[in-house]
Amino acid sequence: MEFPQIPTDNLYKFMALSGLALFIAFILIPGQKILDLERQTAQLSGEYEILQIELSEREDEFSLVREKIVALKDKIKMVPENSHLKKSESSEFLSELHAVENAHQSAHEKLVQTNIFRAKTKAKNKEMKVVADSIRVTNRALAFGALLGIFLMTFGFRLWHQRVQLLQDRLLRLQVETGAPNPPLNSDPTATVS
Repeated sequence: MEFPQIPTDNLYKFMALSGLALFIAFILIPGQKILDLERQTAQLSGEYEILQIELSEREDEFSLVREKIVALKDKIKMVPENSHLKKSESSEFLSELHAVENAHQSAHEKLVQTNIFRAKTKAKNKEMKVVADSIRVTNRALAFGALLGIFLMTFGFRLWHQRVQLLQDRLLRLQVETGAPNPPLNSDPTATVS
């Protein structure tokens, strides 16, 4: 029983061209994904910097209100308990007290907002780390795919050249030297000419 021979010529060429296609695909496709991820990283980085600036401004504002409160407490401590303030001093003191109370209320609201901004900043930072990890994974896939493509391409072309093309070249030289007619297209190139 004789098994049909596999057309190795086509197999090696297929392997080589598949390797070339893999190499090109792993250069182009992940490259576009990396570009998209880098754009996203740049956008997240900008948003992160804006949140950091806003956070810093709010913390500065809150510390100024705290300083005002401390200064007012110090002023209250300086006034003796049983002293009678003049009417103008009393109204000035009360207006200052109301201003500080309003500032304190505003600072408290801003403190809540500051904590929200802190949470947003942490979330943006985590999101940037996830994007950076995605870029690393994509780079590894790119390297693996490109190396696999190069390996298949090199191996396929080498096998095709060594096992098929060299034999076909020898056969062609023999045919030219002996003046023999071309063999039929379906024949095996490794078979001997009779």
